[in-house]
Amino acid sequence: VFYLGFQVRQSARATRAAMYQSINMHIGAMLVPVFQSPEAAGFLEKALADLGSLSPVERLRFTAFCSMLFRHYDAVYCHFKIGTVAPEQWEGFDAYIRMALTRYPGLAAWWKDNKGIFSSDFAALIDDMLGKQTVHSPNAT
Repeated sequence: VFYLGFQVRQSARATRAAMYQSINMHIGAMLVPVFQSPEAAGFLEKALADLGSLSPVERLRFTAFCSMLFRHYDAVYCHFKIGTVAPEQWEGFDAYIRMALTRYPGLAAWWKDNKGIFSSDFAALIDDMLGKQTVHSPNAT
């Protein structure tokens, strides 16, 4: 019985470690174009600063990016709730989401326009984050 308990605990740790690695690899892959392409970086900077400044094509590109980004964080939140992402790992994701929503008015505006495509539980989490934060300009000092 002791050995079985030990094996189960080791398996749970391995699952959490694999999940955390997978999560970080996914977000890294999403951001590769931003640091490889000055055009992609400029586009993202423009979109994050002011959603209203985007052309229809840029708006579509930003919607694709934000949809992937928030789906990723929705999945991380789901894994946190079921225990495959540890609380201390979730803290970092939570802090990053809060920072991004506060720092980038375009991201916060996109969320407000599109939150209905996400689960009500996740939408409530993000809305709560926005409700407790003041959104600032990315160029503010």
